[in-house]
Order: sequence, then C-alpha cells, then structure tokens
Amino acid sequence: MINIAVAEFTGKNVSQADASIVADFLRTELVNTGLYKVMDRNNMDTVLAEQKFQSSGCTEQQCAVEMGKLLNVKKMLVGSLSKLLDTYYITVNVVDVETGEITASYDSNASSSLELRDACRKIVEKLSRKQ
Repeated sequence: MINIAVAEFTGKNVSQADASIVADFLRTELVNTGLYKVMDRNNMDTVLAEQKFQSSGCTEQQCAVEMGKLLNVKKMLVGSLSKLLDTYYITVNVVDVETGEITASYDSNASSSLELRDACRKIVEKLSRKQ
C-alpha cells in the first residue's frame, strides 16, 4: 500500500469550499480502491499545524514535497477545481515526495456539480492503473 495525501485544492472561479469538497471526493475514491493508505484531512491539518507549516510563498510542487515529508507519505496529490462557463475542470498532479518530480498529471471535467464525484472517480481509476 502506498502512503498518499491529498493537499487542499485551489479554487479557480469557484469557492474554496467547493474546491475543498472535491479534494474530499478524491480522498474517498482513493480509499475505496484499497490500494492506498490515505491520510485523513484532519490528521494532515493537525500534523502541519504542529510543524508550523506555512504554505504561503512556495510553489505548488515545493509545498507538496515539504508537506509530504512532514506527513511521511510517498506521494502528494495537488490539484485545482476550476470553472469556465458551464463546465468544471479538475486537475490533479501526483508529486513524488522523494524526488520532487511530478510523476503524473490527470484531469477530468464535469458539466454540473452533480458530476464532480464521477469526475474524481475517473481520475482515481486512471491513477490506479498507473501504479
């Protein structure tokens, strides 16, 4: 089993709350595969707060590596939820904590908020096939 954590998503043209919900969908789908040990968001927040982790001022990739090391995970998933006109777009990058490399990038779209969970499921299916 691979230790993995999902960073809070950034929202582009959507609320931060909506982006956070989509990150939760992704966590749920990852857990459901049975292939990953997924760090719970509350535990992540606690560990990062204890380590006084500041995400401001570092690039997405840098932050992912720093967070991953503090959380003791092999891979960090960082991503965003964007909305353009009537379509939602989810983009997820997989960052290898050891090398700092983006090892994979996935995206999916949804024409309504009801389809966002399915879009996350599709991303996890692609990710799981690559493992």
